[in-house]
Amino acid sequence: MTPLLQLAVMPLERTMKGDTAVTFAFVASAVLLALVLAAGRRTMLQRGKNFFANRRRSSLFDAPTNVDWWMDGVMLAVLCVMSSLCAMSLSDSGYADDVPYWKVLLLMTSAFAAYVAVKFILYRIVGWAFFDREGTRQLTDAYMTLLAYNGLMLFFVALVAVYFYLPSVTLQYVVLVMLIIDKLLVGYKHTALFFKPKIGRYTFFLQLCTLEILPCFILYKVLLEINIIFK
Repeated sequence: MTPLLQLAVMPLERTMKGDTAVTFAFVASAVLLALVLAAGRRTMLQRGKNFFANRRRSSLFDAPTNVDWWMDGVMLAVLCVMSSLCAMSLSDSGYADDVPYWKVLLLMTSAFAAYVAVKFILYRIVGWAFFDREGTRQLTDAYMTLLAYNGLMLFFVALVAVYFYLPSVTLQYVVLVMLIIDKLLVGYKHTALFFKPKIGRYTFFLQLCTLEILPCFILYKVLLEINIIFK
């Protein structure tokens, strides 16, 4: 019995799959998504249809309600958490062993939340400066609709990445494709609502760069700095 007791114990490899904070984030997000889909499935579908409607005058029934604001808040929270988990999956092997995952998750979620908030403020400022009130409201509603659907899709992407060991290269391609589609849809909405001769192509291009490309570049740099901190 003595030699058996003296055998070296192999330490278990630390992974996101077995972390309590990561599991709690997935469970909480799943519960919130279930509540949103149960209470506002029709609202989500209608907002998806409104995104492609391109009406310059919205219907009275399109005005946001308290339920819409609640759904937006929940979907934005899920989006930020799932985006953080995807980013962590791409850098899981680079974190130090003594760094708890909940710290990385909290910091990255805060970065994504700040990104969403800054972009929302930029949309309001640009809309106030160049467009009318109705067009600005439609643009911000379209932006929130895209974020809600992105959060729903990222939940499944992050779930597969963490618990089914999706290769990092495949995850990068999936996220890149989602990002490209998102920017194309944003550009489509900008064009449908605001592309007028009096605005001009140059101003339109500057708006897209200011609202879409520059914030993404800054967010990418912030995420790189977070990874450097916890290595």
